[in-house]
Amino acid sequence: MNGRGADARACKLKPMMNNASTMMPKKIAKPRTRKATATGVVGPHNGCELELMLSGTKPLARFAKEPVPSAQFKAIEAAFKPHVRRGTVRRFQFKGEDFDRVYYCLPTEEWRVKLLELIDTALEAGAHKFTITDLQRIDGAILGYTKADVEYFVARWRRHHRNA
Repeated sequence: MNGRGADARACKLKPMMNNASTMMPKKIAKPRTRKATATGVVGPHNGCELELMLSGTKPLARFAKEPVPSAQFKAIEAAFKPHVRRGTVRRFQFKGEDFDRVYYCLPTEEWRVKLLELIDTALEAGAHKFTITDLQRIDGAILGYTKADVEYFVARWRRHHRNA
């Protein structure tokens, strides 16, 4: 693994709006950048998950699959499918009440899926002592974000949810 923090600032995938107002990845020649600060970036992997995983810098990606999958989700599934067939990426799907959780991980990183599902089970049962910021940090670390990006996200979340 090439380190835990994948830097997607040079990702070659750019989100594009489709008719359903959902994000669809589209290959472009120019690298995309996100609004960066001295401390971090929110969503640096969005739209770049597969590229980062194939480069070995992102261990795990998670997506929500609604009962009627969106065009965006179908595009993601189609992009990952050949890599799942080859065994370079593993796929897991867990049923949810409102949507399914679909995970893609690199071989030997399956433990990350199991840990996130264990945490989800504890959350659903109310059997945990985690704060929301604990959960955000755990989630970010397991998904392969840098500490700076996770802390930036947590700080930003706190500013927008002061009463939570």
